[in-house]
Amino acid sequence: DIQSLRDELVLALRSAHFLEEVHLPAFAPTYITMVLFQHPLYRATLESFLDLQKSPSVRLAELSLEAPLENIPKLYQVWCTLHTLAAFLEVGIEKGYKIEGPHLAKRDKHGIYLQLLSNGQPVATLIHPEHGTKVQFTPERTYSAKKTEALHSITFAQRPDIAVEVQSLDKRTRIYIFDPKYKLSDDHSLEQGIHSGPEREDIDTMHVYRDAIRDQQGNRVVDYATILYPGQDQFYSDGIEALR
Repeated sequence: DIQSLRDELVLALRSAHFLEEVHLPAFAPTYITMVLFQHPLYRATLESFLDLQKSPSVRLAELSLEAPLENIPKLYQVWCTLHTLAAFLEVGIEKGYKIEGPHLAKRDKHGIYLQLLSNGQPVATLIHPEHGTKVQFTPERTYSAKKTEALHSITFAQRPDIAVEVQSLDKRTRIYIFDPKYKLSDDHSLEQGIHSGPEREDIDTMHVYRDAIRDQQGNRVVDYATILYPGQDQFYSDGIEALR
């Protein structure tokens, strides 16, 4: 396509030799002249340019995007977080939830930017207008070992990559955990006929999340914990999975 456009440009230059003498402007015009208003083509171009300036740009504020491609595990985590967030919002809206507050999108002089990490605060909150259930999506949520906190760890601090907390009107909280892991294991491929599977330590971490994170009454609150990885689906009991 680029070569085709270049060929068209070369043919056009042969028909208009004076274009070869046209150079880039020495300065950018900062004011609007009457010529731009009076000439129909110039006016149309000006109006399109002004519309373009009014439209905000949207970008992802994520430092790992500037890192070398060798940093694939971190990039994979960002990618999985965005996919999970998209599913979270899509399903929530389908179920009648309303979005509360612009946690994810922020604005600066360059336009609108999306920030996945917000110092442990949720980046998206959904509330159901009828039964009042609140659902929060928090990347890298830390559950400390301080038993004075409403949700805490009974052992060491736990920090899953993605935590979805569902709080109903009866104040009971249920947590769904998603942990991107760019890792594979072939240890059991010959025994079960599976080409690739999760590493044991990653699944063990899901067990730790499920058992360690409690509420102030000491009740388990993690209903579901899964890794998101580039292997085959593996389903275990007690709400623990490995998802492709």
